Amino acid sequence: MLVSWVAVIILYAQTTVSLAFAANYRFTPASWSTDNQLPVIIGDFLTRNNRVELVKQGIGGWQVSDQPPVLDGLMAPFVLLSHFISSGQETSQLGPRWTQIVGTCVLTTWIFPVWVILRKAGLTVRKRAWAVGLLTISPFFFFNMVYTWPKLLSATLALLGWVLVAGWKSGNRLVPSGLLAGACFSMSLMSHGSAFFGLLAFGCVFITRLLWSHWRLLVLTGAAFLLFTSPWLIWVRYCDPPGNALMKEAFAGFNTSTNKEASVGEAILIAYSHDTLKAWAERKLQGLEA
Repeated sequence: MLVSWVAVIILYAQTTVSLAFAANYRFTPASWSTDNQLPVIIGDFLTRNNRVELVKQGIGGWQVSDQPPVLDGLMAPFVLLSHFISSGQETSQLGPRWTQIVGTCVLTTWIFPVWVILRKAGLTVRKRAWAVGLLTISPFFFFNMVYTWPKLLSATLALLGWVLVAGWKSGNRLVPSGLLAGACFSMSLMSHGSAFFGLLAFGCVFITRLLWSHWRLLVLTGAAFLLFTSPWLIWVRYCDPPGNALMKEAFAGFNTSTNKEASVGEAILIAYSHDTLKAWAERKLQGLEA
């Protein structure tokens, strides 16, 4: 909590512009992106209108199902609370301020799994505190704590899940550990789709070690993962399909405003079927430079 408040104070220090979405003004490279505003926008529309069609009008060519739901769900109650506090007055400033503070508090939870890992590594309390402090002031962690998009939250939940799985011992209670780990993995993926690659990498590392010794834990974790993820997948499938724009954007740079019905495989074929290896390599280099 202390770390989150210090980060918010630093963000708002000497602010000469609107306090709403101050991170967009603090970090020049982020001024082109509104990813940190989407949880507030979607939460605002859903709490006041509860109609998907109206939400789509506020987020351009994207769909609600294209935005991972966990951070939006965490933001929505505080956006709703800002409406009650304002008593019908203008909330365009109050909502973002509330959600900036709440979002930063949520995103600083990365400290908990990192603290556990450092403790298991044998570091003293003082060394752990120094390590967390140095990580907090690093550009990567500070930016991802105050720029309230869900990437750091996704990584935190995935890391917490693997701490539960890797640290489980035969004498520990099976059901709580499996349910919590499955819930963490599920919410990690529903926080940001890129968590899939991290979960896959972690799985390759731990699966061989845990498959025979802790197979019941893995089965329970997988069942819990499906249980917690299924409602979102069902909603996307039947209420706001297809929900794959971000995946198409990541794998194929696919334009979300056209051919929305194209599958991920079709988008990849369209993007690369007429491409040369040289052109592909040049694009990757441009991406690294950007």
